[in-house]
Amino acid sequence: MHRGLLMLAGLLLTMAGGIAMGQVPPIDPALLMVRPGDSPIIISAPHGGTLPVPGVPPREGVGVKKFATVRDDGTEVLAPMLAERLEKLTGKKPHLVVALFQRKCVDVNRPAGDAFESEKAKPYYEAYHAALAKARETVAAKHGRGLLIDIHGQGADKDAIFRGTNGFKTVTHLFERSGKGALLGKGGLLGELAKRERKIIPANDSDDKEDPRYGGGFIVQTYGSKGGGTVDAVQLELGAKLRRNPGREQFTTDLAESLATFAGNHLPK
Repeated sequence: MHRGLLMLAGLLLTMAGGIAMGQVPPIDPALLMVRPGDSPIIISAPHGGTLPVPGVPPREGVGVKKFATVRDDGTEVLAPMLAERLEKLTGKKPHLVVALFQRKCVDVNRPAGDAFESEKAKPYYEAYHAALAKARETVAAKHGRGLLIDIHGQGADKDAIFRGTNGFKTVTHLFERSGKGALLGKGGLLGELAKRERKIIPANDSDDKEDPRYGGGFIVQTYGSKGGGTVDAVQLELGAKLRRNPGREQFTTDLAESLATFAGNHLPK
């Protein structure tokens, strides 16, 4: 706990641009799971939290486009499970950032102006993004390149995984380096999931565009390679059968194995 508190304090300082500690509002570390890693993979789960932020009422969303407060239930459990299984497969620990606070208090997959309405929620937004920024910085410095997986839930198809890459923009570096096959083909992340008979939308062999509801939000657009850099990002929108038990157990194993294969083929050893 002491280590986590120190790390979160440091992250807040980074996000605040060097403001003195006394000027940075504290957060409750029980509301944010941050586990630094030593692999080139980052796992993010922003919408599964169940805990209220003290003193923060539910957002009303006035004037906010695509306003949503629905919880992506099960993703807050799946993400740390995925990290543990991936570590067992690869011997390396992924970076992990999971929101345990309620989305209706603060939505970290939005620009700040649309993410929160109470100043008491702002430190939680800043802490989440400081953790992601630190993880990406560490991955780029230590490994040269990497991959961020942003885990969400969707209600359109209970068996499916909707791909979100902002029209492949958030995987620009990966495609320039290794081609589309690194994501969609044999040995690629989604190619390996399809090999395990998981339903991918759009299908890997299709020219269909990504569903605009799930096509890649603020997190993957910010921390992927859309604007440059060598860390790519993919949003995975999971159906209910994939993120809830009993299906979650096998799906998490399939995803971990697919990530491990992808890492072995396309990320630094």
